[in-house]
Amino acid sequence: MEIADGRSIKGRKIGLTSRAMQQALRSRSRLRTADGYMFFATGSDLPFDRFIAPRVEVELAFVLRSPLQGPGVTIFDVLRATDS
Repeated sequence: MEIADGRSIKGRKIGLTSRAMQQALRSRSRLRTADGYMFFATGSDLPFDRFIAPRVEVELAFVLRSPLQGPGVTIFDVLRATDS
């Protein structure tokens, strides 16, 4: 549906990793698509009005050189598949 709306899939985003937040939002799914609209060019201005409660939060990102498929993916599989 997102591609049909003209968005491009750039990767995957893991969220809702705490059990408390999963229960609060009644969701067990942690994997979301990372659409092009979630990315901003280095040095660009960020549209302040696009955020509900803007603040700085640390986000970790992995650039994969090869895909991962599970179940059964181990930390060692992730390390081997990680480019940077």
